[in-house]
Amino acid sequence: MLDAAIRNAGLDPLFHRVISVDEAKTYKPSPAVYRLGPQQLGVPQSAIAFVSSNYWDAAGAARFGFRTFWINRAQSPEDDLGARPDAILTSLGPLHAAIEAL
Repeated sequence: MLDAAIRNAGLDPLFHRVISVDEAKTYKPSPAVYRLGPQQLGVPQSAIAFVSSNYWDAAGAARFGFRTFWINRAQSPEDDLGARPDAILTSLGPLHAAIEAL
């Protein structure tokens, strides 16, 4: 399903690997899901920039130890989940600069 969505959006040349929660046999915000990234990429969690349009997902990833970016297109209020994204953006446009700034 993920591969088809990426291909249909014309984004497949941008991805080297797609990691799915299906591999962990559980759902976010379980740490087992976020752990897939460092395990499969062979990098520490602090080397991963995690981007989501869902606040709860960015908060879960932040709690795990990723650098996190919430794409808040609707300018929704933040939830009180005990963890915050490192940056809140209104679109993907400034993402590269935001990653470089951290």
